[in-house]
Amino acid sequence: QAGFSVKPGQTVSVVVSGGPPRSDVPGFTGMLFASAREAVLQNRLKLERVYRVYSPDAEADTVLAQEPSPGAPASPGAAVTLVVSKGARPAALLAPHFTGAPLDEAKAALAGSGFSAQVEFRPSKTPDERGVVVSQYPLGGTRFRRGETVRLTVGQ
Repeated sequence: QAGFSVKPGQTVSVVVSGGPPRSDVPGFTGMLFASAREAVLQNRLKLERVYRVYSPDAEADTVLAQEPSPGAPASPGAAVTLVVSKGARPAALLAPHFTGAPLDEAKAALAGSGFSAQVEFRPSKTPDERGVVVSQYPLGGTRFRRGETVRLTVGQ
């Protein structure tokens, strides 16, 4: 016991610790992120980093890879990094051409395709421009992503 004195010539036994108990890291690959996070904690490990990447082959929130690898020895509190799918990368689309179209038609077409419209009005240069899209951003034929906002400038 600590704190006791021994006489010269007495035998002293010393036990050297091997450190905290080690266990094998479980496999988290293929699990949903919420389940993997819980499993990390249940195994007395620490979730240090999470990288989210697009993957055409895995549903969103699925663990794609981990470090350390499954089966690697680890002490309690060891850091774990997970790579988690964001699902497939959103497809880039070509912006429709709305210049010259009536505002109501342009807004209906955008809403039906899952886009939102930001409408700005400017004085018309000719009577034909009233209520008609005179310019747009992104330009018709330009690549953009679903969910983006299309800015329409309309004559008034």
